[in-house]
Amino acid sequence: MKKKYAYNKWQILLSIICLFYAIGVTMGILFADKIPFQALLQYKPFAYSEALNSLFYFAKFLIPIWIVGISSIGIFFIIPWCSICGCFYGVAIAPIIATENPHLLFLNLIQFFLFTSALFLFSIGAINLSLNKYKNYKNPKTSLNREKKRIITEYLIILCSGTLLIIIAAFINTYI
Repeated sequence: MKKKYAYNKWQILLSIICLFYAIGVTMGILFADKIPFQALLQYKPFAYSEALNSLFYFAKFLIPIWIVGISSIGIFFIIPWCSICGCFYGVAIAPIIATENPHLLFLNLIQFFLFTSALFLFSIGAINLSLNKYKNYKNPKTSLNREKKRIITEYLIILCSGTLLIIIAAFINTYI
């Protein structure tokens, strides 16, 4: 008899990453609450005029996930890194919420949505690759060459789609 609610690995990974990211966002907003309001309004983490600078700003959060995802120990570093990224997001979103310009708020929320989506894609892909590497490390006879190629291709597709989201977010940042 089939289980009524069978969860696959992707759903479990996404829920764990979302949980730690939400904890980080909450910590960031609570930290930003302790900062004086005028100092908070002067904090503009995405105040770059060029798309390339904005792209580098977003990439510094996602490149460590790329690098760590290749190793089998990346499982232990990606989830705390998502929590740290969530904390930075919470601090960064606080002055945007405090502004009274709805156009600016809308563009920033779209930008942060794209960044968060890319972060989740990168994290899930990297954890999946790390889990497969760990599984192959424990039992090397279980991995076939075509399976390895499929896993790497899947990882590269996820990274390319996440990079596309980051590029779109960087171009939105030039209009803010």
